[in-house]
Amino acid sequence: KNTRDARRVNDKFAPLREGFQLLNNVLPKYRIAGKDTTVAEMLPLFRGKCPVKVFLKEKPGKYGMLVRILADCEYRYVHSMEVYAGKDGTTPESRGPREVVNRLIAPIKNTGRNVTTDRYYTSVELAEDLYSDYNTTLVGTMRNNRKHIPEELKTTGRDLYSSKFAFTDPASQKPPVTLVSYIPKPKRNLIMLSSQHHDAKVMEEGKKKSDINLYYNATKGSVDQMARKYTTKRSTQRWPLSMFYTLIDIACINAYTMYILNFPEWNKTKNSRRRLYLQQLGLQLIM
Repeated sequence: KNTRDARRVNDKFAPLREGFQLLNNVLPKYRIAGKDTTVAEMLPLFRGKCPVKVFLKEKPGKYGMLVRILADCEYRYVHSMEVYAGKDGTTPESRGPREVVNRLIAPIKNTGRNVTTDRYYTSVELAEDLYSDYNTTLVGTMRNNRKHIPEELKTTGRDLYSSKFAFTDPASQKPPVTLVSYIPKPKRNLIMLSSQHHDAKVMEEGKKKSDINLYYNATKGSVDQMARKYTTKRSTQRWPLSMFYTLIDIACINAYTMYILNFPEWNKTKNSRRRLYLQQLGLQLIM
């Protein structure tokens, strides 16, 4: 506490930085990530005075502290996390989407895993970097104004549920990247990227989604909703305490995953076994 004011000059998150980093350092030690991971965002809600508070209109609650995480898609285990603490003390080069993803995937670099990202992070440059430097593939949605997207993929006047593909030229000797343009609604274009898929395979029936689209839908889930459903949070005007509650929620999600993997038959037939686990955990901590 005696050095907090000095640390706040370059770090708005200084009151909780040490505790946050302590938990972040131990997260990857207890479970190896599955083959499918996702980079996602959590927004722990907070409306009081806070130097790291952000506004995200697409998130429920809209106001809070932004936490970016790398999570296992199958078991929702959090392997690493990073809080957005503003621009103080950081260079523009370290705040970009590519840099954020490169830091978050540290536990899975050079392991052959896949990372699923949303349109804020996904780019051809990131896919090529991950493939060539870290033996990691990338699947995600893209913004239409990203570089390297051919003009033919940006058109919207096509048949409903039609797909158009673009592939990296093998002669360029660059990492293989596949782009697909899909029309889910009239006059709407969804562009997706994959360095894992290398063909133009689509469903023959229904909405005729591509394999890339189906894979993205299956692996884009996160732990944000899990943390909101069962939370330790209580009303407070102190933002470090509010964030501390979120850290406890993340630790409880990981602990539940580890417990179920070790005791898969425990309350297996009950839909509320996560709630039962948290009740049991709370009582044991009290004792």
